[in-house]
Amino acid sequence: MKHVFVETNWVVGVASPVHHRVPDALDLLERAGRGELQLHLPSICITEARRTIPTRFQPRHEADAIRKFLSSPRPGSITDTDAQTVRRVLSIYEQQVKRELKQLEETLQSLLKQPGLEVFPLNERMLKYEVELSPLELGLHSFDHAVLASVLGRADELKAAGEEELAFCELDSDLQPCCPWLEPEYGGSGGDFLHSVVVMEELSRLHESGFAMALHSDVVVPYLHEFGNEAQKKRWLPRCASGEAVTAVAMTEPGTGSVLTIYAGTNEIMKVIIAKQMGL
Repeated sequence: MKHVFVETNWVVGVASPVHHRVPDALDLLERAGRGELQLHLPSICITEARRTIPTRFQPRHEADAIRKFLSSPRPGSITDTDAQTVRRVLSIYEQQVKRELKQLEETLQSLLKQPGLEVFPLNERMLKYEVELSPLELGLHSFDHAVLASVLGRADELKAAGEEELAFCELDSDLQPCCPWLEPEYGGSGGDFLHSVVVMEELSRLHESGFAMALHSDVVVPYLHEFGNEAQKKRWLPRCASGEAVTAVAMTEPGTGSVLTIYAGTNEIMKVIIAKQMGL
């Protein structure tokens, strides 16, 4: 079975007021309920979501901006009747969201009982990971260090139990190091090759080769990015950036086979990719 780690952003995506819920997050929960996968959530993420949701989704943050717009000189196409209607809808909206926020604890408790979701506490191994991660320049907030340590510790336990298909929910971009140079429209963070260098450096500190992330992010995916058509890019690049899809490469030439050391020609395509990655 596939095991998927989720964190605070996912909890926010499924437990926030209804109109703010994230379809991808809800879909993941539904798939877990059907037995297609198992979700794993660090318990500290429930604590963070309990603080985050009421702060982020206070209805006045949105409603007051619209009221201000209606009170200022407005386009002639908006009549006084229109403005009164909008104000009435905003009042209903605020009341509804306030009710949902008051029910947040009930919503979270219901979430904890959902089939296919395991909420796990920090243990000694996870705390050790957190100590090891603290000195590293990962660019994460302290809370994210704790989440990452929890995930690494639980992943060790799953691997020891013979589980091999592990993944991390892509809703948390801070913890997704794949293809950081990709444009946001393709699921990346809009960085450059230096961001990939930082990822490789930090992985080397942990002596972690994993699935050869540098090969995936900085060798194979750039082929698709540079030479794929738009439909191919939209289909595959977001999955490559999230880690849902992991790429591999195979090379050959006529009369050569797969032994790269005896290639006679030059790889012009690879030269183009390297030049673009280096900004040349």
